[in-house]
Amino acid sequence: IAHLIQSPCTKVASHACLTVVSYCRGGNGQGDCMIPIEKDLIVPFVGSLLEALKLPLSVDMSQQGVSEGSLTVLIRAIGATACLADASGETFLQHYGIMGGLKATMKACPNVRTHEMAMLRGAAIEAASIVGQAVAGPEGEQVSLYANDASEIMEFATSLLSSGQTDVVPLDQLFAACARIAAVMGAQYVPFMSSILPHILKRANEKLEVSITDSQDSDNKSNEDDDGGYSINIPGMGLKKIKINTTQLEEKANSARAIYEHARSLGKDFGPYAEASADAFLPLLHNEYSGDVRSTSAQALCQIFKAACLSASAGSAAQALPQNLLPVLAKALAKQLSQESDDDELEIRFAIADALSEVMYDAFTHKDANGMRVAQISVLDAREIVGHVMILIAGCLSRRSKLIAEMTTDVVDNDELARCDEKLHSEQELLTHLVDSVGYQLKSLGVSFVPIFSQLVAKPLGKLLTSSGTRDGRAKLSAICLFDDCVEHCGPQAASTYAPQLLQGVVESLNDSGSDAELIQAAVYGLAQISRNAPNALSARLGQDLLMKVYNLCGNNPKSEADDSALFENAVSCVGSLSLFKGAPLFDSIPDKVALTKSFLAGLPLEEDFDEAKVCHDGLCDMVDMGLVDIKAEYYDLLRIIGDILSFVAEGDEVASESTCARLLGVIDKIQQTVDANSIQVAFSQLEPNAQQALVSAMQ
Repeated sequence: IAHLIQSPCTKVASHACLTVVSYCRGGNGQGDCMIPIEKDLIVPFVGSLLEALKLPLSVDMSQQGVSEGSLTVLIRAIGATACLADASGETFLQHYGIMGGLKATMKACPNVRTHEMAMLRGAAIEAASIVGQAVAGPEGEQVSLYANDASEIMEFATSLLSSGQTDVVPLDQLFAACARIAAVMGAQYVPFMSSILPHILKRANEKLEVSITDSQDSDNKSNEDDDGGYSINIPGMGLKKIKINTTQLEEKANSARAIYEHARSLGKDFGPYAEASADAFLPLLHNEYSGDVRSTSAQALCQIFKAACLSASAGSAAQALPQNLLPVLAKALAKQLSQESDDDELEIRFAIADALSEVMYDAFTHKDANGMRVAQISVLDAREIVGHVMILIAGCLSRRSKLIAEMTTDVVDNDELARCDEKLHSEQELLTHLVDSVGYQLKSLGVSFVPIFSQLVAKPLGKLLTSSGTRDGRAKLSAICLFDDCVEHCGPQAASTYAPQLLQGVVESLNDSGSDAELIQAAVYGLAQISRNAPNALSARLGQDLLMKVYNLCGNNPKSEADDSALFENAVSCVGSLSLFKGAPLFDSIPDKVALTKSFLAGLPLEEDFDEAKVCHDGLCDMVDMGLVDIKAEYYDLLRIIGDILSFVAEGDEVASESTCARLLGVIDKIQQTVDANSIQVAFSQLEPNAQQALVSAMQ
């Protein structure tokens, strides 16, 4: 390929450059396409490929009459360079000298306003931003190296926009480059926002050119005319010709992508621009002419909302924006989801459902300095949204049921099976987002959600808890997850009401050898919630049978050897909740808890689910206070667990509350009073450095 890149035949050289692009982007046309390949598959060849690319990149743009073929090769050579940087990541640093040439090409021949030259400059500015993003590193380790070049690129971009020279570089490429620079520069990018944002929003706010005129076509069927319009029979209006400016639709979708990237990159620093951005893209969520516009606008809006929440959590002036935006945005997303036809592309529904789920997640998780949520959904709005979503869940499950029946009963070939399986997977992803959006509203409202759960959720999903109601494992998983949440978050009355029904699904899932890891994990989690919030639902005999099954998930192998760490940790938590914690339903019926205690300690600390971690780490303190843990025998494990917990907390992982951390330090005091200093010192020396440092810091 390096040899062919230097071919004097522009067509050969051009295709060779495209080959580099395809190789770097990886994939085989399936789900992993466009994801850069592993570095070790490209890094060894980057030097020789870049050396070969020097020839097409050396075209003298100051000379007049550069052939169209040479320009095409140059554009594709720049694209190949960008892909090499993207796939190589920070290892491209040694080739960073290429930035000078990219910046020069970006500014080449500004008075030549042909389409080809605009595409060349656009390719150069995008490549420069990709190279900068690559060498800066995933955590911005080398951002200082790129800072001056990034500022130069942004000054060039803002000068073009402020002077109205919007034909020098295609705006879509300009905005995409700006978004990448924002991702690298973070807060340092904010001064450029006032110059960039108005031009992005202008495209979003621009009135779409649509014309409806009488059609002369005698055919009543919808068909495309030679001039790009469509003749269609509109009820009550007769045969009409509709013409839409599709370029504008593409621009609106691309402006949504640009805002998405800016909001995602800047986070809380995007807060001051969130309201204007939301006002621009909310109407596009209902654009009737383009699913791409609807889906990209939905994704942009969820990032705008996240930025508003982050900004409010940080104490910005716009404290009320997330609360004002939440009901409007959530209801708009739910309404649009309901209006999306089954005939529309599933990707559109997926994008909107994903946005709804993300909005509900951000509303649930972001809090201000006083611990209050910056946005809280009301019961009335939640009822409306959940009503829409439950209808969508029913439709999704119905489509899945038909696909499963088609795959198991009809005579189909391998290609048809693959098609059905792909559709099943797509519907599964859609279902996950729909269920999550209900779950986050349930968690946000708690007890107040109970009437909504009983009226809209319990009946349609309750029958799916066991195989008597469905053959679809994902349907069963969805039902168990929402019943888990209800028992955990909706108060003691709801827990006692719905725990028996949930328990049926838990028992079947844990006994069914066909249950997958996700279903088992949800069942184990549900059993832990029943044990804590509705212990009377469990008989001693059934509880002990289930305890043995859960113990087998975590008691036979160390945590480091677990195939599924989340399932392992759920099992550890469930063992504690069933038999070791205060008020555990099996606490009194298991006199010898030594083996269970050792297994529980071996599984700590928990780090996958912060809420479960807090419960279990506080439960550990209770176990020490009750004398269930023999300090003389288990002091090393206790030091290891406490050191790791304090280390996680110091890193910002909320695996233990402040009060629990204080109790853990009390356990350290008990160890010092019970175990001789030499033994403690030996045990301390065997801990991980982070745990050692955390313990020393905490004890000072």
